[in-house]
Amino acid sequence: MQSQPTEAHSPARNLKERARHEAIRFTILFLYLWAMFLLFELHQYVVLSTYDIPFESWGLGLVNALVLAKVMVVAENIRFDSPVRSHPLVVQIVLKSIAFAILFIVVDTLEKVLVGTIHGKTLASSIPQFGNGGILARVIVGIILAVSLIPFFAFEEVGATLGRGQLSAILLRRRGSP
Repeated sequence: MQSQPTEAHSPARNLKERARHEAIRFTILFLYLWAMFLLFELHQYVVLSTYDIPFESWGLGLVNALVLAKVMVVAENIRFDSPVRSHPLVVQIVLKSIAFAILFIVVDTLEKVLVGTIHGKTLASSIPQFGNGGILARVIVGIILAVSLIPFFAFEEVGATLGRGQLSAILLRRRGSP
């Protein structure tokens, strides 16, 4: 005789818990990416203002953060980072940061090409230009993204290694407290 699932282990409860976990995960990713992109916007504003060039792209980081947070959640759900799991923790963090930086550049490029072609541009003119548009500029943007993602993945991976909630407890505990 097959037993009925209890309330604590019911499929509906598991689905609800997973949805809650995904919503929290998405929110954390979004806030981190939004902060990161806002810093990029502020830097661009400062650089352009030195040449009296107006900066008009405020809010673009918000949109990019929403899109890329969703890309990150989907990529993690399909185990995009599984090839790096066999490496030491520090290598996992760096490789994961590099892999996601590359993924972000690819997704951003595909998005801009799609939007450009929808608006009647050619494929070549729809490809986004980073810096001077050359390969060096793309590599530099990739390096900046990868380095910017290291703190996020370090917190995440060290937290997972210590156990759920342990890193937060350590970081939020007052010194000298048990």
